Amino acid sequence: MSEGFITGTVIKVVDELSKKLYVPATIIAVCVDYLPILKENLKLDNFWILYIICFIVGVSISFGAFIFLILADSYTPLWLEDIDIYKIIGIFLIPLGVISLFPEFFPLLDTKMSQATGGASIIWGFMLLGRSRYA
Repeated sequence: MSEGFITGTVIKVVDELSKKLYVPATIIAVCVDYLPILKENLKLDNFWILYIICFIVGVSISFGAFIFLILADSYTPLWLEDIDIYKIIGIFLIPLGVISLFPEFFPLLDTKMSQATGGASIIWGFMLLGRSRYA
């Protein structure tokens, strides 16, 4: 059923929207992956408190990722200065996201990531591929 999902139009839309969706996608991935853990450990049943915690964690992860990318790009050794770190990480994240988003096509790979995290990885990958330190 999901083989008709990936079309050129869908990929183009994700590519265009990735510059606007990478922080919300991270928040959604945090909610899907960690909401049950937070609910069990904190013994909270209030949706808004749990969502605000996930929102703060998602924004913090996005901010931390950008700080890491800026530092990694700023302190690249001289012999690696021609390599665009944004594109390398983007190329790494897109296949990882596809594997997590469509695990039925990769039966030999046992991924522990949710499909929401796979979608967020794809969005982050497209966003990083669209960035360039040379622009």
